[in-house]
Amino acid sequence: IASQIAGGAWASGGSMPATRFEGFGAGTQTAALVSGGASTPPASANTVNTTIEYDGSSWTSSNNINTTRYDGGDFGTQTAAIDAGGDTPPSGAATDAVESYDGTNWTEIAEINTNVLAVTESWNGSAWTEVGDLNDARNGSQGMGSSTAGLVCGGYNGTAYTGNTETWNGSSWTEVNNLNSGREGLGTSGTSTLGLAFGGYFDPSTRALTEAWDGT
Repeated sequence: IASQIAGGAWASGGSMPATRFEGFGAGTQTAALVSGGASTPPASANTVNTTIEYDGSSWTSSNNINTTRYDGGDFGTQTAAIDAGGDTPPSGAATDAVESYDGTNWTEIAEINTNVLAVTESWNGSAWTEVGDLNDARNGSQGMGSSTAGLVCGGYNGTAYTGNTETWNGSSWTEVNNLNSGREGLGTSGTSTLGLAFGGYFDPSTRALTEAWDGT
């Protein structure tokens, strides 16, 4: 399986109805959604609150998120998703807002405890609990896996674009081998032992690079 991923190729799918970056995404290749984000730079001046769903070939509009924001965390499926945190217009200030999506509507639920820094919080379906912090504080990173076997990679740590990669065992983070190309705002998919990291930004340009992760 790992060799198939490493030797795979990208094929074009249905285009989004409008350009968007730093949005919230969840779901699978044939049942996904994107919410929030921004239409054009700078993000703080062009933030959107719309939601669109993908069926594997085309996009359909759905109901808006309640808190307009970009560059936050997200997880779940097309019919059971969570958007957490992010930055809000027009100042770009961080928010602790959390919303749940049921496939039709967004509902505001329990807020995260801390909206910045290296803090990690675990979600049990109704509340957030602070657990072991990341070793390398950063923003614009992405994760994959589960709440007991996860991985986070890339980002910007305040001074440099980093390829730093850490794995999560349910209670603590461990630094492992870095991405070959440090960047922020990248996309990820898969598990903590078999996944992909793709796209992203490394000043002054975006990247199309894809890397495969085999757990080591």
